[in-house]
Amino acid sequence: MVAKPSYGRNSKNTPLTPVVLTLVSREDLELSRAGYSSKEIREKKIVRLFTEAYEQEALLTHRDVAFLLHVSTGTVSKQVNEYMKENGAVVPTRGVVHDIGRAMTLKRIIVGL
Repeated sequence: MVAKPSYGRNSKNTPLTPVVLTLVSREDLELSRAGYSSKEIREKKIVRLFTEAYEQEALLTHRDVAFLLHVSTGTVSKQVNEYMKENGAVVPTRGVVHDIGRAMTLKRIIVGL
């Protein structure tokens, strides 16, 4: 039996869903050629990875994305929070969707609207 998702839950007790993710897109290459910084391109990648997983009925953690992009979880967290504040958009991370951890909660997001 799979328990309700919660902060710090062991991955052995969490259902896994295979997904297909785009690590390098045509847009990434175009942005690089256009002179965008690696930070700006990485932010777009981070948002894209979370969104692609969500569209396939799966959720990624900050740790998952950090592993895929070879960055720290702190970098992922910081860029996700900056993106949500600057764009007024919700990034479907596991923490946001399940309202767990230190992620910006859906309540705070809705109240901010």
